[in-house]
Amino acid sequence: MNTSAMRGKWFLIERLDPLSEPTVIWNNTRRANFTSLKRLASKERLPWLPKAVDQALAMPLLSFEEREAGPLAELPVPGAVGLSALLWHVPESGPVQRVPWGVLVWVGPSDGLPESRPRAAGVRWDPTNGNLYNSPDTFLLSASNLDHYADITDPDSFFARTVHFPELGKVMEVVFGEQSGLSMSTACTLLHDDGHLVNNFFVAKQILLEDGRNDARGITVDISSFEAPSIDPDTAARLAQTTPDGYSRGVLALREHGGSAPEPVISYWCRISAPPWMPYWNDWGPVARDQRTIIHPDDHRTVADAATGLGENGGVTLTLRMADISGDWRSVEARLSRYATSQRLYILQLPN
Repeated sequence: MNTSAMRGKWFLIERLDPLSEPTVIWNNTRRANFTSLKRLASKERLPWLPKAVDQALAMPLLSFEEREAGPLAELPVPGAVGLSALLWHVPESGPVQRVPWGVLVWVGPSDGLPESRPRAAGVRWDPTNGNLYNSPDTFLLSASNLDHYADITDPDSFFARTVHFPELGKVMEVVFGEQSGLSMSTACTLLHDDGHLVNNFFVAKQILLEDGRNDARGITVDISSFEAPSIDPDTAARLAQTTPDGYSRGVLALREHGGSAPEPVISYWCRISAPPWMPYWNDWGPVARDQRTIIHPDDHRTVADAATGLGENGGVTLTLRMADISGDWRSVEARLSRYATSQRLYILQLPN
């Protein structure tokens, strides 16, 4: 290994499933997409790396403040004078973080500091209720501090900052699909508090739990230093506020719910707002709510039937009862159409 020419390399290793071997999802400047850790260690001439990762994953998770202050460990690189490795835990998502789901590793000169550490965070989406668990780590993907951080489990706590998520449909497959063991990877673009775009590489995996249920877990890492963020035409139009005046649009998914009609779940608002008459937002973001009460339960079948009956590019107008901030139901004329890049998602347009 040529230590004199080495500026440092970043590796992100996941172990979302505690019963599986760790894999690499980011390799220096490249997406690795669940690459064998042992294979990468051999190729990069880092035979000590798998053992170091195993030891790190077995160590107690440090608090958020401790993780921000410094690395979990600094290790000399065996057989390479002048090189060391720094390791950080990537914790599970949620306000209570108990175990690491991954390890971020930097290998570089012992007498130098690593380049700015890429922000990495665990992400968990609960298939039983649609909640996407927020954490300080996920919040800081698009913020500079925790001044406005809140413990929110709403999907919008992540997606409200999303500018481009081209594989959102595949994420839905991992989260809500019945087959266990599904996995996927993609890049997504977030809008940072300070106005710049953040390019994240995101992987997700469906985990089969001991009680037979599925859990959807992922890790995301800021790769803006390595790949420029991108937006698609639909997003560009959305940013230009082409939703008709007087209306709001949300991205809607259908979640299977036992033997009853599929539940329509609004996972993201195309304008960073729901209709003002809907009990959805407070000053800083989505408020806690039972998603089943946004659309009247007796209208779930109406939405599901309309969605399955849509043509390839068609739309349909429905009369739906929606939750009102008064506590009553409001009857509105809604427009349902297909989401351009997914067969599992739909656009619901509501009057303001």
